[in-house]
Amino acid sequence: MASEREQLEKEKEEWAQATHRIEKSVPSSGMVKLNVGGKLFATSMETLTLCKGSFFDVMFSGRFPLKKEEDGAIFIDRDNKQFRFILDFMRGCFPLVQNFAKKDIDELKVEAEFYQLIDLVNLISPPLPPLPPIWNWKNGPNYAISNNGFT
Repeated sequence: MASEREQLEKEKEEWAQATHRIEKSVPSSGMVKLNVGGKLFATSMETLTLCKGSFFDVMFSGRFPLKKEEDGAIFIDRDNKQFRFILDFMRGCFPLVQNFAKKDIDELKVEAEFYQLIDLVNLISPPLPPLPPIWNWKNGPNYAISNNGFT
């Protein structure tokens, strides 16, 4: 009985230490500063974690330690050219990609895939063409004939 109690006390202490590490790594305020490729962006924790399963949702889940720069920003080593569109998408604004050059759409898609924003990837990806029918059957009351005459 005493050893079970000691084990429980040990687990309780380990849990408290893990909770403390998580609280230290996740920003406590609602605002988060990101340094993406040398450019600073500020947004809310809510915006970053809105898309479940995304890069940021996982990053701020508390499962991984976060390294902050001296200014408190979290550095992300990515090109910042498309990041404002990524951030706008997470805020609920959809980029008007029909006004983008193909090169910019391709870059945005690469970044959306990196940040695991599946809805954005689907939004900017062209739809797949329909598959051609394998058989075009004409059905009669007691028979079926294909286009090539074979049944």
